[in-house]
Amino acid sequence: MVTMNYSGLLMANKGEMEDQDEYQEDIDQKANENEVDKKLSYMHFKPFNETKQTNDWHFAMPEGEQIEAVALGNDWAAVCTDAKHVRVFSLEG
Repeated sequence: MVTMNYSGLLMANKGEMEDQDEYQEDIDQKANENEVDKKLSYMHFKPFNETKQTNDWHFAMPEGEQIEAVALGNDWAAVCTDAKHVRVFSLEG
């Protein structure tokens, strides 16, 4: 999911559901400390305004909570989750 305005770009993804049929050794082979945890749902904001000293930022949802929708305003970013929460962030994170 993506939304954009003149302030920046807000991207989000749904996490992957864990496969209950995998064996532990399969999971151990896939595990890599440098990889992003694909089971979690993430959001990432990239600002467009170069005059402010705002950096990119990201946020991982709690385990089991998936992002369903994203919105971006003049100085805020919001996500709606499957847990019926609306999480609102400033553009600074």
